Amino acid sequence: MNYTYKIDEIFEEGTKIRVTYSSVGVATKSVTLAVPSSFSSSDISSLIEDNAPIQGWKDAELSPDLSGVSVGALNSATHTEPSVEPEDSVILPIKTIDEAKAESRAEIDARATSARDRYRSPNKDATYLNKSAELDRYITAGRPDPVIESEYPYLYNEALETEMTVTAVANLIETTRALWVPALDPVIEGKCRGGKVKVDAATTFEEVEVVRDAAITALNAI
Repeated sequence: MNYTYKIDEIFEEGTKIRVTYSSVGVATKSVTLAVPSSFSSSDISSLIEDNAPIQGWKDAELSPDLSGVSVGALNSATHTEPSVEPEDSVILPIKTIDEAKAESRAEIDARATSARDRYRSPNKDATYLNKSAELDRYITAGRPDPVIESEYPYLYNEALETEMTVTAVANLIETTRALWVPALDPVIEGKCRGGKVKVDAATTFEEVEVVRDAAITALNAI
């Protein structure tokens, strides 16, 4: 077993740091370490390395897997001690709470975009706004059918290519818009903005994670 490990995350919390260690084939482990006031920044690396869960990983690896082994066969169960290669660590920069908040806000925005994309074609916001504005002009004009392309280009071309009447195209756009607003987009935006505001108001890393995960769960459910 290669016990080379990496540092996934380091969070600074006053006089403590929380470090997440991971290695291939073993369970990830997080530890909270108290940093003595006399410590300098150069001592942090040694503190992290001294507390790496190497021995725990070794003990777990040395324990034989007895699942599926009958009682009579236990005495014959053997386990070969693995060779241990020198440890090698990668120390990442300490993540501040402001950086954690920025990452959480970005993830909430991304999930809100994914929620919207479940009900629309991506990157067509401007098109939908133009079609909505044209629909309003069409309704105000008394819903003429047929129409002139220069006056109603979206309705004209969509009717032409789909072989639908202009009236049918307009009705479809109107129905779709009624579903999008207020039933979908405002709800998505509310949960997105609410999640980001709560992230900004959080005062601990744990609180940031809780409110971020709650916002993401709500957006995924839409």
